[in-house]
Amino acid sequence: MEESWRQASSKRSDCGGMEKLISMLLDALADQGFDKDASLDVIGDLIARYTEGGRKFRVRRT
Repeated sequence: MEESWRQASSKRSDCGGMEKLISMLLDALADQGFDKDASLDVIGDLIARYTEGGRKFRVRRT
């Protein structure tokens, strides 16, 4: 899964920023007791879903 978000990030020419964000997320999740490897898999799945699957984020209407 890690390769998926790296590919998506490199397309945007901001690989360092994406890696830093994911690292921060993983650290925060690990502090809450989540497994880093499993969390990275989930994050990679989410990134793949929204970058490769053509799905759009839903706009929250208030």
